[in-house]
Amino acid sequence: MMGWFKSTEYVAPEIKPIEVPNSQPKGPVYSVGKTEDGKVTLSMGYTTLTMTDDGVSKLIMMLEAAMESSRVESIKEEEE
Repeated sequence: MMGWFKSTEYVAPEIKPIEVPNSQPKGPVYSVGKTEDGKVTLSMGYTTLTMTDDGVSKLIMMLEAAMESSRVESIKEEEE
């Protein structure tokens, strides 16, 4: 039957590694600006966040709180 039941040994060809180009983003990762009506814009990648001055202040407060909580956690880990 055309040799279907004969045992053959298959050796896979050697796979050569390829170089992957550097995938670092070109240019700035984020930018900050102002709109014509005075709102602040924060652009990251394909996303732009537009905020009032009050929104910027609240975002800064939330970021500072997050930084502070991570500092407290790292101090607790050092004490243990």
